[in-house]
Amino acid sequence: YIAFRDIMAMLLLGFGYLMTFLKNYGIGAVGFTMMLSILAMEANIPMELLMRTLKGDDGEDTSWPMPLSMETLIDAEFSAATLMISFGALIGTATPLQMMLIALSQSFFYALNKVFFVFGMVGAEDVGGSMTIHCF
Repeated sequence: YIAFRDIMAMLLLGFGYLMTFLKNYGIGAVGFTMMLSILAMEANIPMELLMRTLKGDDGEDTSWPMPLSMETLIDAEFSAATLMISFGALIGTATPLQMMLIALSQSFFYALNKVFFVFGMVGAEDVGGSMTIHCF
């Protein structure tokens, strides 16, 4: 629970108030950060289960519906962190609808990259998730 809480604080408080540097988007950036973080987390959970099911050769539990655990939620937070990095580059230029579409597509490609390439082909051991996040 402590890791979940700390990552969520980084997403909502850290990234949210980091994006307030633009004069015209200060308060909106905090709201968009909350909205996009939660959307990316919700989109990542079924996407990652879909990718694990398609891969299918490991012994992980891929039963539908996916059981929610702290590990699942922390993985979803890592997916939201990749979106917040992209949001920092696009704030002020992309509309909220465009950012929501980016959140959905980025959740799909993050899960694809993580399951098939990082842990599949490369076989990397990424304990903290930093390699998966920054390589994506």
